Amino acid sequence: MCLRATDLGIGSLWIRDIVYISENVAKMVGHEDLELNCAVSFGVPNQNPKQRPRKELNEIMEWY
Repeated sequence: MCLRATDLGIGSLWIRDIVYISENVAKMVGHEDLELNCAVSFGVPNQNPKQRPRKELNEIMEWY
C-alpha cells in the first residue's frame, strides 16, 4: 500500500507504535474482538525531503 501510494503521489506512514490507542481504535471501527498491531496513515505530503544517506548492506549485516 505504501509503495503504491508513493507511485500515486500520496504520502504514507507505517505506524507500529500504537499500543496506547489500539483498544480505542478497535472500538471505533467496531471490531473489539480483533487485535490491532499496526496502522497506515495516508495524506497529501507538504514536503518532499531528500532521502537520508543509507549504509551499505555489509555495514549493517554479518553473515555466518
